[in-house]
Amino acid sequence: MRIHKKGVITGILLLLFSLTAGAAGGVLAKRAMETEFNELINIGLTREEAANFIRLEGKKGAPDQYIAGLKAEIAENPDNYIAYDRLGEAYRSLKRDETNAVKYFKLSVLANRKGYYARNKLGNIYLDKKDLKTARIYFEALVQTNPDFPPGHHGLGIVYALQGDYMHAFNEVSTAKNLYRRLDGWKYFEIYGKRQQYIQDCDDLQAKIKAGAMNQYKQRKISEEIGD
Repeated sequence: MRIHKKGVITGILLLLFSLTAGAAGGVLAKRAMETEFNELINIGLTREEAANFIRLEGKKGAPDQYIAGLKAEIAENPDNYIAYDRLGEAYRSLKRDETNAVKYFKLSVLANRKGYYARNKLGNIYLDKKDLKTARIYFEALVQTNPDFPPGHHGLGIVYALQGDYMHAFNEVSTAKNLYRRLDGWKYFEIYGKRQQYIQDCDDLQAKIKAGAMNQYKQRKISEEIGD
């Protein structure tokens, strides 16, 4: 049998390429899976739930199966606020359905008046929509029910700053920064690992607040001089 040397070399090169591409693809897939796993942990899932969801996600319609499972939990226990929290996050992150996300976060608030997760999510949703009045309502309620939860003060500080209330904005962000520094990792595990970044965010925000306050002061002085 006659063997073509060129064909053999081409075949070897193709095999090496496929093996290299496969290895690279496997590394990328693993990294993507690890990132997704951490994100699921951050929204409140247990490690087992996160692992189960990632396994399901490989199948067609996995987000729908996950949502259906949460709705089944609520049907058995209508006061299961954690399921409402996860449903809200599933609709927001997996389905990009903000209407249903807001619906289930609000149901979580009704099921657990002292819960912090849903109020924080609602505050941020309305903040993203530039609805400062509604965002402020949720953040103010959050700092009243959970005064030791840093993101509540952080979010409220942002709202105050955008409304031009720089003094209260600076105070709220200072409170948030101090709480991040002495954060209880057992109680607020979902933000504990990112606390250094949040502290830096607070520092950056305070610098902007100072700049805004100074500009506001200058404008007021100019107005007073014109008035005189």
